[in-house]
Amino acid sequence: MRDKTILPTNLLDWPRCSGLLPDQKLILLWLWASPYLSSAGVGFIPTKPASATLGLDPAALAGGLRDLAAAGLLELEEETGEVFVLDWFRFHTFKSPVARRAAEVAIAKVQSARLKNVILEKSRTYLPTATSTITTTVSCTQKRVRAKDDLQGQGRAVRPPPAPPAAGACVRKKPFLVHGITCWNHTDSQQANELFATYGQPCMAEALDALGGEVLPSQVAKFLKGKANGNNGNQQNADVYSNAIRSGLAYYGLGERDSERVVAGEVVE
Repeated sequence: MRDKTILPTNLLDWPRCSGLLPDQKLILLWLWASPYLSSAGVGFIPTKPASATLGLDPAALAGGLRDLAAAGLLELEEETGEVFVLDWFRFHTFKSPVARRAAEVAIAKVQSARLKNVILEKSRTYLPTATSTITTTVSCTQKRVRAKDDLQGQGRAVRPPPAPPAAGACVRKKPFLVHGITCWNHTDSQQANELFATYGQPCMAEALDALGGEVLPSQVAKFLKGKANGNNGNQQNADVYSNAIRSGLAYYGLGERDSERVVAGEVVE
């Protein structure tokens, strides 16, 4: 005969089972191996599928569950329909971390607060970490609820909890200077270095003096680009005027040397 098993082999010989009827013993044995119970020995029992499996009337199944609860073999929560096998943790000791974690998850899903307290008390020896964690969470929640009720009873408004920050929210950083240009991120500093390498320190200093204040790289780039385009345009216009003067002088018979003197602003007699 086996000394220990996760399913008690002498279950029907327990003093609490001696006075049970055959249908009640069948329900008890089925619960110990039921697929509807979690690894923590708690779960919902669907009346119709379960009664079909056991070959019982649904009313007989419901009555049998109540009788087993009265005999101290089950804990039944009528409001939520949850059932817990009271002796579950005597045989399911959860020695491995995976098994303990599965039991903790199952206990956390219990909807009835009263039934959860019963399970925590029964599992205290085998799941001390889960028991203390869940008990602390429930206690803190109850304290917050009581504090809220006290404030409302005193006629004071209860401030809602602050909303958590949105995922990926932008956090504003402090600016820094690169060659005198105000930068906010790596892209700004890279652009400032490129402007310095392209135009040099004198042009950068002129742009900063002209713009004044905190100047961004895009503003400096726009200023220097506009200035460069303006200089090129002026040079192009001067070339056009010089060519026109040379063409006109050539038409009147003046040579190339006289044309250069006229373009330079000298008087040709």
